[in-house]
Amino acid sequence: MRKEKDLDPHAIAGPNVPRNSLTIINVGLYQKSFFFDGRLQRLGALGMRSPESMRDAGRDLTAVQARFPVVAEDEMRGYRMLRHAEPGRMCDALVARLKPHWQAAFATAFNDPRAAPASVSYERVEQALPDYQRSFVLLDNPWFRYIAGDRAAISAVAKRGALL
Repeated sequence: MRKEKDLDPHAIAGPNVPRNSLTIINVGLYQKSFFFDGRLQRLGALGMRSPESMRDAGRDLTAVQARFPVVAEDEMRGYRMLRHAEPGRMCDALVARLKPHWQAAFATAFNDPRAAPASVSYERVEQALPDYQRSFVLLDNPWFRYIAGDRAAISAVAKRGALL
């Protein structure tokens, strides 16, 4: 049972997200599906199935999932900002918040000749966020050594957990 001190003070009586977030470690290696309920999955030659399938053609799973929290009321969007507005208005609001502080970083990342307000756009946020997430790659760990054949790399408890 949640206690009042555990509630998000900015949710304004809205629910908190009832699930944990995905790890970004090795997220670029996911090729079939994301999320515990599989609501984002690659369908082979058919493309992807996601809440925004119309925009997802030709993209990878990481790029597609990076858009979801921005426009979801129970995630980044919250209950104070543009409630019930179209998702595009939320994207515009996010860019407006980033422009004053991130122009130089976006200009550098996207090879703009000079930092300017146009350096920051939602299209670039959609590119930068999944690239950042995919940069967290950790391949030298006990699990990968176990998969490679070192049967002593993980404990018996870890092996039972993997079977579950």
